[in-house]
Amino acid sequence: MKFYRVTADFDMSANSDLEVKEFLNLDNALCEAAYQVNEFINCIPYSGELDEEDTDWEASEHEIFRFYGVSISGEDFVTVRVSEVTFEDMNWGVKNE
Repeated sequence: MKFYRVTADFDMSANSDLEVKEFLNLDNALCEAAYQVNEFINCIPYSGELDEEDTDWEASEHEIFRFYGVSISGEDFVTVRVSEVTFEDMNWGVKNE
C-alpha cells in the first residue's frame, strides 16, 4: 500500500518544530505541504521575505516535493518534503482474533 508523508522541519530562532503527517491521496499531501510553506512564510520576520539565493524548490529523485526556505535574516529555516512511502504488512503467521 502506498501513502504520502509530509514532513515539515522548522528551525526557527524562537523555537523548533517538526510536523509529520501522512495521506493516502497525493493531492491532500501536496495541499498540506503548501500549507506548511505558507505557515513558515507567515511566521518569519520582515513580512515573510525569503533569502532568494539560499531558498530552494528542487526535489530529489526520492521526493515528490521539496521546499528549503531561509528567511532574509538567515536565522529561520524550514524544509518541507512530500515523499511516497510503501507500507507492507508481511503477516508472518500472526493471527488476528
